[in-house]
Amino acid sequence: MNRKFTHNKPKHEKDVIITIKRLGINGEGIGYYKKKIIFIPGALPDEVVVAKIVKSYPHYIQGELVRIKEKSPDRVDFPEGVDPEIGGLELVHLSYDKQLEFKKNNMLESLNNNKKLLPRQAAEQIIKLIRENQLQAGEKLPNEFDMAQQLSVGRGTIREAVKILESRNIVEIRRGRGTFVCEHPGLMEDPLGLALVEDKERLALDLCEVRLILEPELAALAAKRAGE
Repeated sequence: MNRKFTHNKPKHEKDVIITIKRLGINGEGIGYYKKKIIFIPGALPDEVVVAKIVKSYPHYIQGELVRIKEKSPDRVDFPEGVDPEIGGLELVHLSYDKQLEFKKNNMLESLNNNKKLLPRQAAEQIIKLIRENQLQAGEKLPNEFDMAQQLSVGRGTIREAVKILESRNIVEIRRGRGTFVCEHPGLMEDPLGLALVEDKERLALDLCEVRLILEPELAALAAKRAGE
């Protein structure tokens, strides 16, 4: 019997509440719903919005902004008399200063990325995907096709990126089953697995506390043994 495989079209899906984490390269708001990226045009970082699921793909969702529950202080009113369908107005609801900051950061990131090989860029994006989706040890990553589509690169680039991450013991390839987060990630270049820690500010404070615990004892021991 022939089966037709189509994208998931949610039936009777209720509106969902999403916290926007960042902006995509096209100015759309990006959040997460059930461990999938959801793209919501018109939403801004740090906003809490109500969104409608337009279409659900295996590893990402296209959403539509319904209303804003918690507004960003950087949001501005849409200019009167301007047709919202006109192209190039994707960020017209963002304050001018923040628009400049967003465009500047995109340009700097683009310039920096040009210095790296594409597979290494993709590998860093996959690490970001693991971190933002809070994938745990042993959990499966999206398949090669979906990651290529999500990161806007070729499948060959994804294969090379996965090999890089495998060599760093961040992911493991299980033949015939897919790619999974390692049980003990980061035993080579990143022995403590710090690349996968999302809250870098908290991580820095934790490391400072470790230093405060260790360094006085080490200094005392060094002073004690200095004359030996």
